[in-house]
Amino acid sequence: MREITEEMVLDAIEDGCTREDAERGYGIFISDYGNGAEHIQRIDCMMVFEDDAEAAEQAEKDGIKIIHDMKFDDENSAAYLDTPENRELLKDLAI
Repeated sequence: MREITEEMVLDAIEDGCTREDAERGYGIFISDYGNGAEHIQRIDCMMVFEDDAEAAEQAEKDGIKIIHDMKFDDENSAAYLDTPENRELLKDLAI
């Protein structure tokens, strides 16, 4: 994990991120895969984390619950937030 500077935060905000997300180096996103379930993703323009998995580890340390008891194929794999809504969206994709 790289240290986040104010310049990095401002650049990310300019790219459309919220200040809160930029200050963390990751955000909660809804994607085309996973039936629209919310997941953790690093903010690529900041490159604070090596990958999305490292960003998800930090998100868990920050108190965000991630689903660990459901497995997905590579196309639908992500660090999904552990919410009842996400579990409902993902139940048909679990393997």
